[in-house]
Amino acid sequence: MTFRYRMAYLWDRTVAFAADRMLVTALWMLVERALRATPYGNRHLQWLHYRLWDPVSQSNDGFVGLIIDATLGLTFMLPIIYTMVLLALYVVVFGVLWGGTPGMRVFGLTMETLSGRRPGALRILWRHALAHLSIGSLFAGYIWSLYDSRGRTWHDIASGIVIPWHGEIPGIRHS
Repeated sequence: MTFRYRMAYLWDRTVAFAADRMLVTALWMLVERALRATPYGNRHLQWLHYRLWDPVSQSNDGFVGLIIDATLGLTFMLPIIYTMVLLALYVVVFGVLWGGTPGMRVFGLTMETLSGRRPGALRILWRHALAHLSIGSLFAGYIWSLYDSRGRTWHDIASGIVIPWHGEIPGIRHS
């Protein structure tokens, strides 16, 4: 299959991902700050954390309660989980509306199916979920793009999505 544009390099993807990650982190900080600014904001956040991540130990009875109390629940993971969920929403919403995230669009990248169409929400969500496997395998899924003739990562191949680069970016020279 021949594509009209060259495929994105690993560097293009990395810079776009970093820009998106900074935007999502800033957005999460604003949301959390807004929640804390409400009356009893800290109490509501603590109640939510407690209900979601430590429901068994609320009764403190039996062996299971003891185990969960000993591991301190999963509350230390909440900021990571919230950010991952927010990032998934961000990628899916902007992928469906714009064909790519704001970070991708700034650097001239888009998401397309193999037929050149804009991918749907489920396909984008599937690609995003698989991207975590590419990261979890010590970035082997991304390193694969250096050896793939089309520059596709494992999650691109599995989801049937390509990331083409659509032209020059002012002030940046690609060689």
